[in-house]
Amino acid sequence: MITLHDVEQGTPEWHALREGLYTGEGAHKLLKYGKIDYALSHVNNFKGNFWTKRGHLLEKEAMGLYQRINNLNILSVGFVTNDKYPECGYSPDGLLPSILLEVKCFDKDEHMKLINAKTIDDIPFKILAQIYFGLLITELPLAQLIAYNPKMKDVKDRFKIIEIPAKRAVINNFKRILKG
Repeated sequence: MITLHDVEQGTPEWHALREGLYTGEGAHKLLKYGKIDYALSHVNNFKGNFWTKRGHLLEKEAMGLYQRINNLNILSVGFVTNDKYPECGYSPDGLLPSILLEVKCFDKDEHMKLINAKTIDDIPFKILAQIYFGLLITELPLAQLIAYNPKMKDVKDRFKIIEIPAKRAVINNFKRILKG
């Protein structure tokens, strides 16, 4: 059973839900090092910095823009768990009935790399791992990565939606690691 936890990200309640769990934040380490090695080095006590705080503020703007462009309502959920993966949880930026939404609000250089990605494989591994982990936990078939930077001079460079379908091979790797 998938459970949507109505908590605000970054609050003490949110941190308590995440404590001791594998989360999207470290999904790339889980794929790279496996469950045992990752568990030894995994600590969920990061409280944020300038860039994460900036990202959370801009995330709300990006979601509002996405909502207006697509004329729909986004479900805002602080944390998602799935009984199939009791050691895991995921903090989506937004959910639609069949789409996971993930927002990235990078500085100029990282933002341009992201919006200029020609294929999904050009997206940084850390981001893809996080998204595929989210698709595993939510059991959704598709994610949309929203790249947003309102400071870009050219309006067309400020906002881009990149569709990322569930990649069975990666999701199966997560399943294999989590069972081991």
